[in-house]
Amino acid sequence: MTFNVRHINKSDLQSLFHLRSEKTYIKNTLQLPYPNLDDMSKIFEKDTSRWLVATKGEDVIGEVWLVQEKSPRRSHCGRLAMGVSESCRQQGVGSVLLSEILNYSDNWLNLKRLELEVYTDNEAAICLYKKFGFEIEGKGSNYAYGDGRFLDAFYMSRINS
Repeated sequence: MTFNVRHINKSDLQSLFHLRSEKTYIKNTLQLPYPNLDDMSKIFEKDTSRWLVATKGEDVIGEVWLVQEKSPRRSHCGRLAMGVSESCRQQGVGSVLLSEILNYSDNWLNLKRLELEVYTDNEAAICLYKKFGFEIEGKGSNYAYGDGRFLDAFYMSRINS
């Protein structure tokens, strides 16, 4: 599959809304079903400098974002989150997005530690993160509630040596 990776921009809002409306996307995030387009437009009021999207044509098919910790004692750390459209999974989109954001983190921001949470039943994502050097540090029981049940999550991190 051919796709591009670039910085997100405001013209991506409608396509991002469609991505974040997918049932399987919602299932693997903390997002609630039935997102509101007006509420989602407010995300561009925040700092989007560390937010990349994968696009196929005009459609956003995946996203990854990185937030650097603001505390001076944790400024070497970042929090990572990502998602890929169900129709584009297992086709390299997640690997390319993760590779690009790690390059940004390691070579431009000089972050030492990256952290993320992933549901324990999201085997594909766990494999992807492990492929890029993330390790499971712990487990959060009943971490979130969704689809009528409590979900456990792994706490994973990657230390840039």
